[in-house]
Amino acid sequence: MATAPAGPSTPIRLAIGAAWAIAAAACACTVAFALGTLSSRPLDGTEGLLLFDAARIRDRLPLYVDPLRGAWSYGPVPSRYFVLHTPLWAALLSLVPAGAAAPVARALTTGTWLGLLAGTALCARPRNRSVAWLGTLFLAGAYPLTLFAAAGRHDAPALLLAGIALLRSMRRGRAGAPEGALFALAAFVKPSVVGAAAGVIACTLWRGWRRSGPMMAGLAAVTIACSLGLHAASDGAWVEHLVASTQTTPVLALWLDQMASRLPFFALPLAAAFALAWRARETREGRTGLWALAASTAWTVVALAKVGSASNYWMEPCLVALAVVALVPLPALRSVRGVVAGVAALGQVLWVGVAAIRSSLEGLATAPRRAATIAGAREACGARPRDVVLADEAGIEMTLDGRVVQMPFVMTHRAREGRYPLALWQADVRLEPVRCLVVQSDLLERPLDQVDPAADLFGPEMRRTLTERFSLVEAEDGVWIYGLRRP
Repeated sequence: MATAPAGPSTPIRLAIGAAWAIAAAACACTVAFALGTLSSRPLDGTEGLLLFDAARIRDRLPLYVDPLRGAWSYGPVPSRYFVLHTPLWAALLSLVPAGAAAPVARALTTGTWLGLLAGTALCARPRNRSVAWLGTLFLAGAYPLTLFAAAGRHDAPALLLAGIALLRSMRRGRAGAPEGALFALAAFVKPSVVGAAAGVIACTLWRGWRRSGPMMAGLAAVTIACSLGLHAASDGAWVEHLVASTQTTPVLALWLDQMASRLPFFALPLAAAFALAWRARETREGRTGLWALAASTAWTVVALAKVGSASNYWMEPCLVALAVVALVPLPALRSVRGVVAGVAALGQVLWVGVAAIRSSLEGLATAPRRAATIAGAREACGARPRDVVLADEAGIEMTLDGRVVQMPFVMTHRAREGRYPLALWQADVRLEPVRCLVVQSDLLERPLDQVDPAADLFGPEMRRTLTERFSLVEAEDGVWIYGLRRP
């Protein structure tokens, strides 16, 4: 079977050397951004929801609460929310003191993602290690992935479980009981991390269902245990919360935008990994990797159409591609084919690396300023200590109120579909302690007939209610702060 040649030509060496240098520089910048803004970066919406769930678990408050009834633990303005996905990651964060939960979560997820990439390279065949480490630097230096891996979200922990199961399955040529259990647990940590699992499970069944018993046993054991545990903890409400918080509404315009903006970053590397896996499809590693890569890529492409999808969905197929590069036999790079491969690698790394360096440096400069603007919102809008500040994302409400008050992303879509009473939401906004509003776009400054169903976090009716109660106080660093409208 062909392997990489001992002495590639000078043009190939130059191209690969340049790719290494750019990938290393991009990786250094993204890691600097992740660590340099560990405490200063504003919380995003998912972080806010997870930290809120962790806070309720830590404070021994009921986690699963009917949003129509609301959680009244915080005063006269209730919290109306759905538990985000499942509370496994939030339960772990609840063990950390509240004041340190956000930076600790970010440190854990950053280390998990980088450790997973490095661990995959360390597992590489001896002849594959150089290319695998280049792939590791490339993915670690991809800003669209780092932005989510460095947040205190549950993507990286779920991918760690799925990644371990994938590597073990590729080496064995099929999944066993431990791999089935890990894949199932990954899906319960983050429900969207299911593509690689689907591919490996399908491959194992295709190769011989009689030998798939241990895998199915492991998969079933964890699935049943987690389902029963969640059912008991939520009085049966966990499925409703999971479906509501996931938001599966597909939007064609969103899908087209996602594909146009992200395919240039990942299409070529994924295609190259697919070609490698196809070439090595008769080997254990190639066959299993091919199924996993095809399923995870297909799942990502389909899932990007749903409202709420983002670049973090590319993390799983990229990880599978790295596993393929690390474990399948590589072809020889000679003459024209080697030059083309080297130039293509250099071009791809250059495209992603330059964007990563620029975005990381901008993030290091802007994150503290934006965080300071958000932190000063209560003073800017005249809110008193016990007043409530609403926001368009849970991360801002956690920063300013210490809890989540509402979930515009979910409630707007449910109200549009007639599954959430808009009048209840409007009544909450008009409560006396609600004094301010902080949003991260100029949505309230636009005419009401300008509507983007995929992006708008407030529908026209809710926008009218908000503008009747609030007026703009200041807009700075991408943050719009509103106070009570004067009579």
